[in-house]
Formats: sequence, structure tokens, C-alpha cells
Amino acid sequence: MAVRSPWPVTLGGKLVALLWASPVILAGLLGAVLAWPLTWGLPRFAAGALEVQGEGPLPRLLRRLGWAGYTLGATIWYWVEPDDALRKHERQHVRQYLHQGVLMGLGYLAWMLHLKAEGKRPYEDNPFEVEATAAEEIA
Repeated sequence: MAVRSPWPVTLGGKLVALLWASPVILAGLLGAVLAWPLTWGLPRFAAGALEVQGEGPLPRLLRRLGWAGYTLGATIWYWVEPDDALRKHERQHVRQYLHQGVLMGLGYLAWMLHLKAEGKRPYEDNPFEVEATAAEEIA
């Protein structure tokens, strides 16, 4: 099943989301440009996001640590071959950035610290991850 774009449908909605999330979108794009020479491969646009898939020492280390991908703004780094479920998961994070802009990173970190303090799982119980995991199942 095709993975849909995380961007709003209307032009006005796209412009507002772009402006609101522009600091993290620009950081993600800069990261993709800087990572390219470090064996991350050529970035490509797919379903409304810039995807970079990497091979090399850093991607192999992250894969061994259990990470499959990371999203910053509208840029997604993969260190495994992404399937539809992983793409849907990461695109949900793009949606979260488009809705929450620079506050997304702060909110994510705040939830991790709160959950850790309560003795819960900072990643698995984080509402941002719960929402992204649920998106894996949505057609």
C-alpha cells in the first residue's frame, strides 16, 4: 500500500506548515546535505519527505543499537531498508513536526524525562511514538 504524504492538502495549509516548521525543516535539510559525503547516499524525495538511507560506520552502529530511522523536520534518515510500516511511522513524525514546529523536539524530550521520572519507558510510552506506531497500521 502506498505511503501518503504528511503535508496538508491545501496550498494555504502547506505554506503555514512550512513556515511554522521551517527551523527544523531547514536543520533536517542541512543535515542531509552534510551527511551525504559520509556514506549516507543521495537524498531522494518520496511521499512528501526527503529520505536518506545510509551505509557506513555510523548507520551500522545505529542499526546495532536497534534504531531503524530518525526524522528531523521533513527529512528522514534510514539505516535499514524501510518497509511501508517504517515509512508510515516516520511520516507521522513529519506530520508532528508540521503541526508542532520547533516545539516538537522540546515536547518529545519533556515526555521522555517525565516518563523516565515515573519509571516508565521513555521511548515506547512516549505519546509521539505511540501515535507514530499507530500510524503504521493505518492505510
